[in-house]
Amino acid sequence: MYPGGKTPGEFFLEENTMKNSVLTGLILVALLACTGIVSANMIANGGFETPVIGPSWTILSSVPGWTLDDGEIEYQLQNTVGLTPYEGVQYAELDPNYNVRISQVISVTGGSIYDISFAQSCRAGDPNLPSYLGVYWDDTKLGQTTCTVLPGQGQAWATYMYTVTPASDADVTITFRDEGVSDSYGVLLDDVKMEARQDPNPVPEFPSAFVPVTFIIGILGLVLFIHKTE
Repeated sequence: MYPGGKTPGEFFLEENTMKNSVLTGLILVALLACTGIVSANMIANGGFETPVIGPSWTILSSVPGWTLDDGEIEYQLQNTVGLTPYEGVQYAELDPNYNVRISQVISVTGGSIYDISFAQSCRAGDPNLPSYLGVYWDDTKLGQTTCTVLPGQGQAWATYMYTVTPASDADVTITFRDEGVSDSYGVLLDDVKMEARQDPNPVPEFPSAFVPVTFIIGILGLVLFIHKTE
């Protein structure tokens, strides 16, 4: 008798389905291990989730991961100024009392492609809208984004991305600078990321490619073995 009172047909169908699911999972793991499609965020504390504040907003003279070049930064929680964080539970304002710029030093590889992305918003009660945010790669200005709140509309987040390909290996300074009127109504910033774009056609070098290749060979061998024993 087969387990669970199953008929021979039901038992073998269930067994084959399980085998196929395991094989599919193993093959997907192998492919993901070799393609390297996931790129980690190179920006530390890009969501401004550290330190944790409460109950509404806090002005800080230092925060983990970031260098404050011109003064202080303000952390805000959800609905502090009628706005939900773009991600997580906190975001930053870059003009708590006067304009500030924040930066991080990142090691980059020449010839690699890097995407710098972030979410920006602004204060609805700012008497000097629009607000402006400058984004810099060392001393090179990648661009300046603009934020305003139209009459009858609420605050909202807008996302931006800049792409850079450095010519050589270097330690570069990524800077975000409030460039609006210094009036305690600053640019709101959240979800800052810098990610290395993966080469769609990488050229593997021995022995770094040896482990993934042997891994795939092992998976294929397992596939043949299981089908042979069916």
